Amino acid sequence: MKKSTKYNRKSNKVNINKIYILLLFSMIYFNNGYTQNYEIDDVNFIHIDKKSFDDGDLKDAVVISGLKYFKSSVLFQDVSNLTSFYFDNGFFDVIIKSETVFNNIDSTVIVNFLINENHRYSISDIKLTGLDRVTDSVHQIIDTMKLVKPKDYYSKSAMIDYSDGISDLLQNNGYLSAGVKRDSGMVLTKYDTSVSLTLNFINADTVFFFGKTSFVITDNKYNVSTDFLGKGITYREGEVYSRKKRQDSEKNMSQMPIVKAARIRVKSTNGNIVDFNVNTVFGNKIEITPFVEGTNISNYFFGGGGIRYYDKYFSKGGKTLTSEFRGLFNSIDVNLIELVTQLIVPYVINNKSSLSDKFSLGYYNYPGYTNYYLGNIASLRYYISDNTFYNKATIDLNEELARIKYSFGNLGTINLYTSFLSVTFIHDNTNNAIAPSRGYYHSITAGEGGLLPGIILNAVKSNFFVYSKFAKLSTSNRFYFNLANLEGENVIASKFILADNFEKESGNRVVPLQPQYKYYSGGSNSLRGWSANSNGFVKDTRFGGNFWIEGSVEFRKKLFPGSNNFKRNIGAVLFADFGNVWENHRDFRLNQIAIAIGTGIRYNIFIGPIRVDFGFKLFDPSADDSKKWLFQNNLKTIFKNKFVVNFGIGEAF
Repeated sequence: MKKSTKYNRKSNKVNINKIYILLLFSMIYFNNGYTQNYEIDDVNFIHIDKKSFDDGDLKDAVVISGLKYFKSSVLFQDVSNLTSFYFDNGFFDVIIKSETVFNNIDSTVIVNFLINENHRYSISDIKLTGLDRVTDSVHQIIDTMKLVKPKDYYSKSAMIDYSDGISDLLQNNGYLSAGVKRDSGMVLTKYDTSVSLTLNFINADTVFFFGKTSFVITDNKYNVSTDFLGKGITYREGEVYSRKKRQDSEKNMSQMPIVKAARIRVKSTNGNIVDFNVNTVFGNKIEITPFVEGTNISNYFFGGGGIRYYDKYFSKGGKTLTSEFRGLFNSIDVNLIELVTQLIVPYVINNKSSLSDKFSLGYYNYPGYTNYYLGNIASLRYYISDNTFYNKATIDLNEELARIKYSFGNLGTINLYTSFLSVTFIHDNTNNAIAPSRGYYHSITAGEGGLLPGIILNAVKSNFFVYSKFAKLSTSNRFYFNLANLEGENVIASKFILADNFEKESGNRVVPLQPQYKYYSGGSNSLRGWSANSNGFVKDTRFGGNFWIEGSVEFRKKLFPGSNNFKRNIGAVLFADFGNVWENHRDFRLNQIAIAIGTGIRYNIFIGPIRVDFGFKLFDPSADDSKKWLFQNNLKTIFKNKFVVNFGIGEAF
């Protein structure tokens, strides 16, 4: 009897172990194998009591919305992610559950998140500690910072922005290492319907000053001058310490082509005087590289390439020299070959200024003429300030000798000497130079053409060259609005351009403004319902016009924002373009503004998106009255005369 009992216990242990192994195997198989075959059909957010956030914002907070196949471990983590999202926005009592509905017939699953938000907590009061020894002027600025106020709903991101803003202010006003405490920087006290917030700051008791700055250079094989490097430093010895000036100095030096890296580090502290080291590493001085290029010139898309020589430290003073030979092709009738050499001299006035001189030699084939040219552009660029509306300014002097052979009209061959002196003011707070998703760009340019040729040609009494006398005034404006939490996922972009040429008298040696210096409408960077430069109320669209209005509104969307493969670079746009060109501003008529609509596909690469746009002439003011609007035409006519495909690299604007 005892033996039998012993045997049964052993048998039971063996059976229990088998059950454990079977359950463990089933859990592993279910989580990593079987359910991999269930494709996610939909992710829903079911709001039990109220709804405070759009479902799009909630989808950005969970991982499973971007997956193709269901994983229970991801769902479990997403319940925690979603709870944290609500907690960070003041819903401290939120209750979130999940449910799944499997369809075994088509192997799909629907994921539901059940959300009971409960009460949203507001802020009753905010206390700041550790700021007793801060100067009165800094205290006054802190008092004006209203990012977070009592009675606002609690928001973790807003609190971080608020505390970071105060920390930045302190560090830019002498408090070298001021900031919130690491372990207890933000203390949250919860009451029945509100919370009390305390921000505890440290190291805000001593104002520090910039001391001496030394350079520590790793392998100075090109004998780069420390005086040149020092021109990038925006602070002076004896000034109140500012982290922004320190960062701006690092940025200035890192942007020097010869510099691979520049970091300003604390060397020593003597009382409230801080000495710094600039740790500098240089890159290669000379680069010779072939390149492939895709670009838009005069609304035409060109492809091609060439070879480039780049000297990153040419002569002394940090000058750079670039020389390249390139060939670009659009079609048999539209192509160019060009040799370009450019010298850039930094810090000609101060560390906010630079001077460049660009020399060009080449020829340009265009429908109707061939242009052989020798040109030079001298540009003085000046960075004004972040605190003014216009933060950049440029003065340009463009001179060109051109031999233009026309194949239309009665112009024949013209030997042209052109000069154009202009000044441009720029406001730019966009967040990305290649593909901006927020911010505003504005420029205004005014200039005069023909002054130098008039002086020189009239002095030498030569009729070999002729010139034009004119003035230009133009403005360009671009707006970008990001509509999603993920930067660039959904963007509204718009532009508006207005430009006018004022031609002056003609006479001996003075000829009308030539087509190269006029404005055009239609093409990949213009009205995309028209082919390149085919639109306009002008005598011949190949001549262009002197008055130009153009604008666009575009919705840009990343189609697969949660993808980790090639699909993440695919985007699409919907656009509407409007505008036209006229012989001059006196010919402008509101009812002559053309309108194009369409859609496009984008694929982002490191230099910007490759794009294909499918445009339709929604309103063609040049067409017969019965066919001006798109819907007045049959389908055959639309795709024959009202539809254009345009190609480009980089955003349209």
